[in-house]
Amino acid sequence: MRHRYNQLRQFETGVVKKWIVLRNLLTSLIKHWQIKTTPKKARVLKSFADKFFNRAKKIYEKYSDDKVVKNELIRLANMYLTNDGGPYRFWWKRKEAGQYNVKEKFVDLIAPTLKDISFSTGFVRNYKLWSRKWDNVEYVLVKLNEKLLANVKADVENVEK
Repeated sequence: MRHRYNQLRQFETGVVKKWIVLRNLLTSLIKHWQIKTTPKKARVLKSFADKFFNRAKKIYEKYSDDKVVKNELIRLANMYLTNDGGPYRFWWKRKEAGQYNVKEKFVDLIAPTLKDISFSTGFVRNYKLWSRKWDNVEYVLVKLNEKLLANVKADVENVEK
């Protein structure tokens, strides 16, 4: 019997807190392209992010009209990502300054690369980093896949500046 088999991919918190933590982790991952976290959160985030990017990929397969695809991607981003206000209140001022909201960054930069990718998992990579000396907590670097960011390298450099 495989009792408690799925415990590797679960937090020891309630459902609402788990959803909030995962949304915040995924938002930070898309905003900064990589984050440092604990191994358990990294494992859960990897499966959560794979589901998110796979759903976005299926939107491109399901619809052919660009306007419908963009609306569905915005709906998906609203469901999975949290708001980060940023320094500018209005979207046109952000675009003039070259800054993207996380949802806009996903819809405009990352999502168009999904239609050319052949794999359905592995959008996120985990790299083991180090352990802290004083309490021996391990850290993991969670990074978006290089193939996912291959077409947006120039945009990544512009956004990060």
